[in-house]
Amino acid sequence: MTDARTGRPLRIVNLLAHVQALGLLVMTVLGGMMMQGVGAAASWHGPVGESLPVIGLAQVVVALLARRGGAPSWVLWGSIALLLGTSLIVGMGHVSVLAVHVPLTTAVFGVAVWMILTLTGRGGMLRSQTLA
Repeated sequence: MTDARTGRPLRIVNLLAHVQALGLLVMTVLGGMMMQGVGAAASWHGPVGESLPVIGLAQVVVALLARRGGAPSWVLWGSIALLLGTSLIVGMGHVSVLAVHVPLTTAVFGVAVWMILTLTGRGGMLRSQTLA
């Protein structure tokens, strides 16, 4: 079980990982709509994507607090991976390197889902290290 020092930060990390996953899904749908010529999607795709590193930075800060409270190190490393991944996604999108932008979005979404599943006890980690 988690204690008071790690419980709340882990719940916040979990919430932020959910927000990241949802943002990546929305960004993907908007990207597909852009490819189909839906003009309104272009005005939302960039801002949604650009918000993800900001959320990722907040997640890293909270993960640091959780780690200081005794949370497993993978919480911090997973959060750092999401921050770096979303930052690279945004960069590749700005320079239109779709060969990296699109598959990296899929990979980073996988990291977010892994974190969510692991934090909630559905991803194979010991129950003592989850939110349960």
